[in-house]
Amino acid sequence: MTLRELHDAARAALDPVTYDYVAGGAGQERVLAANERAFDRYALLPRVLCGSETRDTAVDLPGAPGASPVVVAPTAFHRLAHRHGERATARA
Repeated sequence: MTLRELHDAARAALDPVTYDYVAGGAGQERVLAANERAFDRYALLPRVLCGSETRDTAVDLPGAPGASPVVVAPTAFHRLAHRHGERATARA
């Protein structure tokens, strides 16, 4: 699933007020727009593996091994999107 597909799935699953809260920014959303422009300057380039029988998405973030290269930043109000709130995010 691409980030765009995830974004679209969130829009379909959440009520409009919750979606706008999660996807939007403060005020005139200038910082949000600046962040999006900054991220547009980067790309994740997948490497093609040959002869690898097993796949492993593990990463070693400075001293903290993880199962996936995706991390969740500290945020609040997860219960707007899921009935178990932050606990569901931590389990994911």
